[in-house]
Amino acid sequence: MIVLKQESPFDEIFAAQNIAIIGASNNPTKLGFSLVRNLLAQGKTVFPINPNIKDVLKIEAYPSVTAVPEPISLAVIIISPQQILKAIEECGAKGIKYVLIVSEGFRETGAEGALLQDQLKNLLAEYNIRALGPNTMGIYDTSAPLFLSFIDMRLLKAGSVSISSQTGILAGALLQYINLTKHIGINKVIDLGNKIDLDHVDVLDYLREDTKTTVIGMHMEGIADGQKLAEALKKTTLQKPVIILKGGVMEETKRVVASHTGSIAGDAKIFDSIVKNAGAIRVNDFEEFIDVIKGFAYMHPPEGNRIAIITGSGGAGVVTIDNLLQNGLTLAKLSPETIETLQNYIPEPGKILNPIDIWPSAIQQGLNIVYGQTISLLDADPNVDATIALLFRVEDFKYDPKVVIKAAKTCTKPVFFAIQGHACTQMRDQFESNGLPTYSFGERIARVLGHMWTYRKFQVSSKNL
Repeated sequence: MIVLKQESPFDEIFAAQNIAIIGASNNPTKLGFSLVRNLLAQGKTVFPINPNIKDVLKIEAYPSVTAVPEPISLAVIIISPQQILKAIEECGAKGIKYVLIVSEGFRETGAEGALLQDQLKNLLAEYNIRALGPNTMGIYDTSAPLFLSFIDMRLLKAGSVSISSQTGILAGALLQYINLTKHIGINKVIDLGNKIDLDHVDVLDYLREDTKTTVIGMHMEGIADGQKLAEALKKTTLQKPVIILKGGVMEETKRVVASHTGSIAGDAKIFDSIVKNAGAIRVNDFEEFIDVIKGFAYMHPPEGNRIAIITGSGGAGVVTIDNLLQNGLTLAKLSPETIETLQNYIPEPGKILNPIDIWPSAIQQGLNIVYGQTISLLDADPNVDATIALLFRVEDFKYDPKVVIKAAKTCTKPVFFAIQGHACTQMRDQFESNGLPTYSFGERIARVLGHMWTYRKFQVSSKNL
């Protein structure tokens, strides 16, 4: 039986070619100017809409979308809230089926804004127009590429992680931080804003079928229909991991959520139950959000929970072990063959029982050699499901990591690196450019592996049902 892919509104939005900018400006300080400039730089056909100007960047401006002589596949709206209803009526008359509303000033502002948002919602339904926003920074697709936003995102590196958000900072500055400094390749980004129409369920339905997306990260503030979200999550997590960061957990922050995107934060316990039962991964803050996304982007989940640790510091190893145990993982019991071979590099028997403490023996034979050999041996050990290597980089004991990288790249099981010491940035870049994830500390890796192992168990149990 052939199952046809169900079309999503996002298919049309991301494929848009003829784009109208309602609220275009020829003032370089205005967002309406930035939108036109960014789309022209991407080779899109742009129709600036503003009755008060003649052109933008030498492109003819029109008083309304109805005056444009060609079909329009998408309208981006960046005008005052009071003008929105008229603009939507004109979009309906023109036959435009998709709009992206950048403008703020709706439910997040109070009762008057909520009334206007309700009127807008009804008008969209009347004309059968699908809408993203309001209060959105837009969408990005690095593979197209398409950056439908007033922020120029052409520096983003393409990858397989797609992110949806209800906050502009995640779709803006934080996204660039994730991509350019954490080396996480981005595929698509969707900022939902106030979710007047398209919401988290629509995003999941779209990204689940997107073959270029292998990992989904979602920032949520409020949810409208818990049952629909649970169903969409379950369908998606059976195919790819979904990592969720939800704001508005505490009573004090629910007020802020309401003033930010006009969302109702909802009950935290009910939300946790939805996420857990659907096999999604709930994280507590942006740091953990980025860490877990990075883990899935670089490595497949471990097949078991038996972890080996390589360390040059007993103290660092102990803290990592504590976090392993707290996150549902356990220390691997090394096979006799592995222990026997390791004695060629680390003669002290007490230092190769897991964690494997290479200090100070590895100094004589070369840190890079011992790290590399140990990683390879642990990967071949049937009792080990994943390896955490705690590397140190100090001026007194420099080494070329190429041997370590070569060994890790041939591993068939997940291997993660924590790098500490002097001049770590260059070394992290070397590892990550070779597809090997790095973190600051082993305990952060332990949390990531805990989530990955939980997800793997969910996958296995779901297949056995």
